Amino acid sequence: MMDGAYTDFHALTEEDVQFFADVMNEQVSVIAEPLAVATQVVAGTNYRYFCNATVETPKARSYPAMVTIFKSLAGTSELMGVTEIK
Repeated sequence: MMDGAYTDFHALTEEDVQFFADVMNEQVSVIAEPLAVATQVVAGTNYRYFCNATVETPKARSYPAMVTIFKSLAGTSELMGVTEIK
C-alpha cells in the first residue's frame, strides 16, 4: 500500500461499528447501515464506509452510499459527506 492511500475495504470490527454509530447518531436525515470500511492515515484518519443508506422522506428508497468521516489526531470526528454510489 502506498503512503496516504486508502486500505482495501474490510469487514467491520465492533470498534468500526461503534465509531460509525457515534458519528451518525447526530444525523437525522439519513439512515445508513455500514457494510465495510477502508481507512486512510493523514493528519488523523479518514474513514470510508460502504453502506446501504435511506433518506428519511415520505417516499424513502434505499441506495448504496459511501459515508466519509474524518477523525482528527485530537480525537474529534466529523461527518464529511454521504455520497450515493451510482
